[in-house]
Amino acid sequence: MTGHSLRALLGLAAWLGIIVSASASETDKGPQDATTKPAYLIAEVLVTNAKDYPAYMEAVTPLIERFSGRYIVRAGENLVPEGRPIEGRLVVIEFPDYATLLEFWNSPEYDAIKSLRTENAVSRIILADGMNP
Repeated sequence: MTGHSLRALLGLAAWLGIIVSASASETDKGPQDATTKPAYLIAEVLVTNAKDYPAYMEAVTPLIERFSGRYIVRAGENLVPEGRPIEGRLVVIEFPDYATLLEFWNSPEYDAIKSLRTENAVSRIILADGMNP
């Protein structure tokens, strides 16, 4: 990953109103105040096996919903006016809060299906705490 790629993705996160935590210790804690704020899974996904990748989508969609997640961006058209182009699909999933996002990401259910993505796509994933509404 080049510095330009990271800046482009962070620029996208800023444009979406997302604050990305820079320190590893912050990834271990949930929202920092009593007000619940959303959290986001941001993914750049380059599908390398279009035949088998749909099995991942079929398995992950109900799991995301079970953790109260919802798709904000799911593939579709995008424009990158600065930095490198998106390689593949851009996906943004909103969760009710950072703790729920981490619960989803670290769940045994997601762990059981993650290989359907990693074996059929090259991904860049960011888990980001959002801002208070």
